[in-house]
Amino acid sequence: MKVVSTAAAGLGALLLLSACGGGSEGGSGESSDQSAEEAAAFAEESPETIVAEAEKDMKALSSLRMAGSLTNDGQEISLDLALSTAGDCAGDLSLGEDASLELLSVGGETWIKPSAAFWEQFAGPAAAQVTEAAGDKWVAFPGDEADDFADICDLDSLLDEFNSDDSDEKIEVGGTEDVDGQEAVTIESTSDEGDAVTSWVATEDPHHILQVQVDQGDEPGQVTFTDFDAELDLEAPASDEVFDLSTFQPSAPQ
Repeated sequence: MKVVSTAAAGLGALLLLSACGGGSEGGSGESSDQSAEEAAAFAEESPETIVAEAEKDMKALSSLRMAGSLTNDGQEISLDLALSTAGDCAGDLSLGEDASLELLSVGGETWIKPSAAFWEQFAGPAAAQVTEAAGDKWVAFPGDEADDFADICDLDSLLDEFNSDDSDEKIEVGGTEDVDGQEAVTIESTSDEGDAVTSWVATEDPHHILQVQVDQGDEPGQVTFTDFDAELDLEAPASDEVFDLSTFQPSAPQ
């Protein structure tokens, strides 16, 4: 389903933009653990050091929660998802103003629970019939469409986007700010194409990226990251709670 692959691509693009590299401006110092002095010292480090520490700590995660909004290929997408490197995830996606869905992925299988507006937007003339047939059940999609939804839950692939090795962006260290009760140092960058990106990196160890904001013309985005390494206790729906879309055959119009 194109809109879902667009969402996954948009997330990947946003995270790739947040992985800043290239030339730099900034100070230097020593950083280590969690004291106030050490956190202050980390905020004075060079951009390369801050980015390298953030990349290392993000890639070491087993799970996180991300929430925010982005625009990709003209599609506005809002999300609130908890994901693990095992490929499990749960949360909500909103596509445009009205279409929305719940997403659940457990043990390599993925289901969604769409709103009626979702079916109206993406199921065409069969929208009313599939809405009635699916009811309030979890929907299992066939083949590649199921893979599109699973891609959003692939935390390993998303974390791989935190890689500054190939970036030509110019970056600099900004000031420190509070992000949901955590002190963070801002990393600001502008690409050759003029895309402005700000990342907020925790000054205390581990140096997780707490928030990313992209000012990219008509495709802006902002995502926050929380619940690092929290356990995801998810269960697959029972068989009688699942509607298999591959078995759905809409009736001909009367």
